Amino acid sequence: HTYLIEETEITPYLYFTGLKGTGKSRSGQIANKLAYKCLLETMPTAPVLFRASELWHNALVIDEAKFWGSDMDRDLARIVMSRYKRGPKVSRVDMNKKGENNVDLFDVFGPLVICTESNIPEPIEDRTIKFQMKENESPEVENDWDLTTEQALIDLLTLFRAKFKGKELPKHEKLARRRVNEILSPLYKI
Repeated sequence: HTYLIEETEITPYLYFTGLKGTGKSRSGQIANKLAYKCLLETMPTAPVLFRASELWHNALVIDEAKFWGSDMDRDLARIVMSRYKRGPKVSRVDMNKKGENNVDLFDVFGPLVICTESNIPEPIEDRTIKFQMKENESPEVENDWDLTTEQALIDLLTLFRAKFKGKELPKHEKLARRRVNEILSPLYKI
């Protein structure tokens, strides 16, 4: 999906949640390695995300973000709420500018992976495909990451992008109702 993000108007978020040691961060790291133009941030600041999103229109993996409680970063939550649909902008006041030009608008649309032990607000969770992580019962599958396989997958994904970029993706039947259909639609097309 990240390799053809220019062809979609909506992108679902992936939400990995669970207790410590269940593989949330590893899942985010794998997504970071395989996604197209991806940035991995641990507890990022909002200004960095505003600017990175505007400059690179990148996929983003956020590991251990706080969206709830007294530690909540409201600006980060605003960015996250606005990333799933192409079009909405996030505004920021630039105190170094005078007059009417002191408001900057940022296009923050892009794929997002959230990895956290914390709950996330319902309006954000509504935009996610949720993975409830559990302790691995088969530790023998927890091998080191295979760089040869990683490169082979990236090569295949790059070929996929080259073949389909700029082409209209196939139409499909409605999969579900409302928001569920909206977030699954881009994945069904590819």
